[in-house]
Amino acid sequence: MAYDPTTTLSVLTSWLRAQGRYDGVQIGEPKSPPAGKLTAAVIMDSIRTPETVLDAPVRVYNLRVRHYMNMLDDGSRTETELARVVGDTMADLEGDYTLGGNIRAIDHGGIYGPGMQADWGYLEVSGQMYRFCDLTLALIVDAAAATFVA
Repeated sequence: MAYDPTTTLSVLTSWLRAQGRYDGVQIGEPKSPPAGKLTAAVIMDSIRTPETVLDAPVRVYNLRVRHYMNMLDDGSRTETELARVVGDTMADLEGDYTLGGNIRAIDHGGIYGPGMQADWGYLEVSGQMYRFCDLTLALIVDAAAATFVA
């Protein structure tokens, strides 16, 4: 049996939509300029197995939530709004420890590597510049919490 990381991608995407902060949330990078003021893309970075428990592996899904805001909007408003949304999202994730039971825990403090982290930058999407923030999450999954595929 194998873990199905697509379930975790879908659960995180649904969780972000339910927060009501975003004009759009999708799995994967946008191929055209994101519509709306604030868009989030859920991106899979890696899957690791840092240990096993009894006879089952513990997996860590490293995901990135990339927040996009148009760089040409008012710079100070873009910067403060992006910082506020990312900070609020981080705080909410700290309170929703298992994303509805899909994972064992969010590795906030970095038990199995880097913890939750936010990094800012600039990115061009189809000729349009965006201010972005990557919120990096390490999600701990084990046999007790994972969805399996036969």
